[in-house]
Amino acid sequence: MQSTAQQESVQGLRRQQQQKNNETKAELQIDGAEHYLFKGVIGGNYMSPIKANNMKKCLEVGFGCGIWMMEMASEFPECQFYGIDLNPKTPENTYPDNCNFLKGDFTDGLPYPDETFDLVHVKSLLMYKPVEHVHKLLKEIYRVTKKGGYFEYKEPLRIKNAGPILNMVQEGWDIFLKEQKIDKDLVLSLDRVLLQQGWKDAALTTHLISVGESEDSASNMFYESWKKFSETFSDIFTTLIEFPRKEEFKKLARNDLEPECKKFKTGVEIAVGFATKRPISTN
Repeated sequence: MQSTAQQESVQGLRRQQQQKNNETKAELQIDGAEHYLFKGVIGGNYMSPIKANNMKKCLEVGFGCGIWMMEMASEFPECQFYGIDLNPKTPENTYPDNCNFLKGDFTDGLPYPDETFDLVHVKSLLMYKPVEHVHKLLKEIYRVTKKGGYFEYKEPLRIKNAGPILNMVQEGWDIFLKEQKIDKDLVLSLDRVLLQQGWKDAALTTHLISVGESEDSASNMFYESWKKFSETFSDIFTTLIEFPRKEEFKKLARNDLEPECKKFKTGVEIAVGFATKRPISTN
């Protein structure tokens, strides 16, 4: 028979596991929602002008749930897709044969030879890394990209026309970014940064996705993912913004987020861009 201390220990472990499961579910929902939001904006899974017959090997850094890789692998069955992520959340057995998922810490460098990939892709990654990590990763991406190959990125920037709930979330997020020495505006200068690193034809555009005025599936995924995110990470946000009533915050996120977005016509600003690695000179 377990002692009271043992029972409390088991219950504590169960609560920790449940919290971890909730966080994973929230991250998966956000990953999926962002994927379809980006896909809707650029009209597909990629925007660089790479020719399909030139795609032999592609890399995604920070693949998350792997949805981009799996869709691309189905679209281009002759191409091998590689991904690296420190905390992968891909399905165990239900993905195309030409997907190669690797668990690894890419902040220490990419474990691939020079000039390996025709296309390197990142999504919702650079926005969340300290400046020195971003610059190091961009150098590594340049190294593993073939001459004439492409690098492309899709990053969320900020919430526009936020109501009280999302303003609290944004406030907490801004504090977190500052504490982690993350420059939230770095993405807006990526085209210039890439040109300085030796890339060419760097293009960057921003788009405002009107979530509050839309009824499509991507918007519904946005609501659900942000409700789950706000509830799951309420302890962090309420601590950062010194909001004393955590359960009240969860209730607000659960019940009032969607009508708030519609009332304030909330939008999400995103940045998408690509650049080409200079091809071999023909002179």
